[in-house]
Amino acid sequence: ADGTLTVEETLTIQVTLTNAQEAIALAEELISLYEQVYGPYAEETLTVLLAMVEDLEAIYAELDAILALLEQGSEAATAALQELEAALQAADENIAALQAQAQTWLTDFEAEMESRLETVLAVQANQVAANRQEAIQSAVQYAETLRAALADYTVSQEELAAVAQAGANAVASLQAQGGPQLQSLADTINGLTAQLATGQWPQLQLDLGAFEAAIPSRP
Repeated sequence: ADGTLTVEETLTIQVTLTNAQEAIALAEELISLYEQVYGPYAEETLTVLLAMVEDLEAIYAELDAILALLEQGSEAATAALQELEAALQAADENIAALQAQAQTWLTDFEAEMESRLETVLAVQANQVAANRQEAIQSAVQYAETLRAALADYTVSQEELAAVAQAGANAVASLQAQGGPQLQSLADTINGLTAQLATGQWPQLQLDLGAFEAAIPSRP
């Protein structure tokens, strides 16, 4: 604002830019992870995300240019203030465009999560246990199916469909043959399936272990 950069101002900007670059790197890593885990489900969403990556990389390059100027010292940066302002303006324009893209992606993502959740929880049972022992076995089978889906840290359409079907069968079986003691397991199954569908993996790992521990021993 005053046409000069003091040493303190230069250091403050350097710290801020470094933090911004770290945030960009993390955002790119998260986008890559989402693509790896849920790629088969989200082609349109991924198109937006990959465009966002290009913008993030452009912003990163602009921030890098700003840092290069600042690392020459506050006097040199003051002398190159016009160049610095141009780089900042370019970065600001890219950020504004990225924010608009991010809002579009967030809207699409939330709609996709809701649709995916409704789909998996709407699956109907195609096999219902005839007795308590079979009901317990259906719960065990569900846990095994879910753990297998988590093993490679990706979720294919086939795996999610298999988990949803095993869950529907287990819920119906427990409700029909489990008695009062096992009714809570049915609710837990729906919660685990929802966590898988919406990407709540850290919590899912914990809750799956607790679910397995709560299944009674098979006769």
